[in-house]
Amino acid sequence: MTSAPTEREQALRTLPLTYSLALRLRDAGVAPEVICEYIRVDVASLQGFYRMAEAKLSAAQERTRSRNGHGSAGRQQGRSAGGGIACRGELMAGV
Repeated sequence: MTSAPTEREQALRTLPLTYSLALRLRDAGVAPEVICEYIRVDVASLQGFYRMAEAKLSAAQERTRSRNGHGSAGRQQGRSAGGGIACRGELMAGV
């Protein structure tokens, strides 16, 4: 019998495939060059891609917490009035 997926796993399953794949491969220790081949991103852009994927993962985890009744007002601090996430002074809509 398998156990229930973790909050992170539930959130990863909701991400677009390229973001989920990049994070899973990175977590598994796959070389950056190989990850870039799979997701079709230049090596120079990979760190930025990871930041975007992590932001999307964080938002997905927050949605999972909210659905499960574990949301917290303190976790909403990074949210803008428009519903995006503020990231280093920029608004990332649709995250």
